[in-house]
Amino acid sequence: MLLNLLVIRARDVDALGRFYSSLGMTFLRERHGNGPDHLACSMGGTTIELYPSEGTTPPQMRLGFRVDDVASSFMEALARGAQSVSSPRMSQWGERAVIRDPEGNTVELIRPAERELHAA
Repeated sequence: MLLNLLVIRARDVDALGRFYSSLGMTFLRERHGNGPDHLACSMGGTTIELYPSEGTTPPQMRLGFRVDDVASSFMEALARGAQSVSSPRMSQWGERAVIRDPEGNTVELIRPAERELHAA
């Protein structure tokens, strides 16, 4: 089984799109039938879609991304409106930082330890 779709609801789709674009995603604006305009990005066989939320508080979720440079990605995310949950530091899984995106979702940034990279 592989994850092929992740939908994130957002109060401000464009702002959240700019935030995730700063981490390296490339979004296109889409609309399916009579559905709402939204942003979509394809990454390694997974589609990530940002849809407008239907209420004032979207559902919360946790996302995790492998990145080449945790510190740089962390600083860029903070500059784009993220809040720090934990600063970059080594963990048993590799170098890791945790932030909250502008919509309040928890996002883990990780550069796996060498042993984890070879096991994947």
